[in-house]
Order: sequence, then structure tokens, then C-alpha cells
Amino acid sequence: MLKVFSLLSGLVLAGGVAALAITNPTLEEYGTYAGEQLAAYATREYCAQIPAFLATLIEECHTLVRELQPELEALFMRQTRRQNFILFSL
Repeated sequence: MLKVFSLLSGLVLAGGVAALAITNPTLEEYGTYAGEQLAAYATREYCAQIPAFLATLIEECHTLVRELQPELEALFMRQTRRQNFILFSL
């Protein structure tokens, strides 16, 4: 019984470690994600503060944020240093 439990525990642990290693994003994937999150934040925090009667300006703000998303991603990547520990990253 103890051997079966040990084997099962080892398999679960190995599966968990493999899942962590496989789902650890690459630097490029993380940069893309960060750019999307920064653009969403800018839209939510800044474009939402424009008064509703300035609908054209609100639309321009959304357009500007979408156009600047690659630059936001590049800025984030320049200011970030990744520590990759194979199973997870900081």
C-alpha cells in the first residue's frame, strides 16, 4: 500500500512539475501579455475619465491606446528583467 501511494505521489508531483515547466511563458509571450494589460489599464483609467459629451475624444483615446500598444510593450520590456527558474519566472 505504501509503495502504491509513493508511486502515485511521485507521478502527481512529476505531472505538476511538467505542467509548470510547459506553461512558463517565453519572454515574448509575457511581453505581449504585458502590452495588452497596459493598454487595457490605460483605456480603463485614462480614457474613462474623459467626459461622456466628448465622444469623439473618447474614441480618439481608444484609437491612440491601440496604436501605442506595441510601444507600451517595448517600454515594458526595456524596464523589465526576467529571472527564469524553468518552472516559473519572476
